[in-house]
Amino acid sequence: MSFSEKDVSMQRFEEKTNEMRTKYPLYTAILERIPTMDLKEVVSVTVLVDGVRWLLKTHAMKLSLEKIK
Repeated sequence: MSFSEKDVSMQRFEEKTNEMRTKYPLYTAILERIPTMDLKEVVSVTVLVDGVRWLLKTHAMKLSLEKIK
């Protein structure tokens, strides 16, 4: 997969962020933080995302089991 300069431009990033701001405020807050992160923060967040993904899957499974009952 290749990215053009337009795909990674700040303008394109801001356009997408503005589209999602009202619908997904938490997600947007995270996205707005990304351009100011240094390498250490990026690596830390990447590692933490795996844990959060696991927690969300577990929670979703719990919710689906409750709904079946």
